[in-house]
Amino acid sequence: MRKGFNFYRSYYDVANELNKEDRLKFLWALIQKQFDGTDTELSGMAKFAYLSQKFNIDTQVAGYENKTKTKITPMQGGTVGGTVGGSVQEKDKEKEKEKEKEQIIKADAISIEKFLLWFNDMKLKYKKVEGKFKTLSKTDLNNLKSLKALGYTAEDFEHAYKIMIDSEWVKINKTDTVKHFLVNDNFSKYVNTVVSNESKLQPYG
Repeated sequence: MRKGFNFYRSYYDVANELNKEDRLKFLWALIQKQFDGTDTELSGMAKFAYLSQKFNIDTQVAGYENKTKTKITPMQGGTVGGTVGGSVQEKDKEKEKEKEKEQIIKADAISIEKFLLWFNDMKLKYKKVEGKFKTLSKTDLNNLKSLKALGYTAEDFEHAYKIMIDSEWVKINKTDTVKHFLVNDNFSKYVNTVVSNESKLQPYG
């Protein structure tokens, strides 16, 4: 049985952006996943908060399982009998949902869940600097949701990123951040900018 896990600062920062109800839902989902592998159904801001940290959460769980050579599974309740069949069906449904999520992620490279990983990869690819962004604020999440609702593609996001880091204003003010990038007016300006000299948009080095 798992005895504990590291509670990252990013978990606190994200939780701090939520109202009390969503904060409780987010933190309880985090705890359940860490201790018994339960994937809690969330909605609204609690869901966005969890998805923004899912990479770290899953990495922690996988690290524990690899280190101890044990699989974290939901704790058994006091009742057996008729609930067993239902539990199996629920697990099958959860597996189906996970497969659907994987398909969605593959189809949409700029998913909310993968956004921070993508943003850090872009910084390493185009600036040769390690990206260390770990959290999305409530405003960041809302902005990202709005951009996705407008139908921007993965190519649009990468183009906008390259335009942003090539901006003299951004270079001077050092605003090549998640927060600046996701402001809808900023993103719209970058994604609609056409650069004639394509060589400027290639990875550095």
